[in-house]
Amino acid sequence: MLPVLIEPMNGGYRATVAGFPNLSVHAAIVVASESLKGRLHAIRQADAGKGRARLEVAYSDFLKTLKGLASYELLPYELTADLLFQS
Repeated sequence: MLPVLIEPMNGGYRATVAGFPNLSVHAAIVVASESLKGRLHAIRQADAGKGRARLEVAYSDFLKTLKGLASYELLPYELTADLLFQS
């Protein structure tokens, strides 16, 4: 199998790789973490009346992100990979 790294919820890439049989799709746990942090921030902003989205939309987007992340095999955090990325 050919592993492919793509960002969660990126419909364009998902549609492209979905056509390949036996393709394993991965995402780094850091990507998942940042996606969830962003969605939680949107919920907090909407709850405080400061966000661009209504609370219902913010929670709907959060749910879509959770479901989207479930379709990926999440790769663990590794310090060596992080150090390479930072340099």
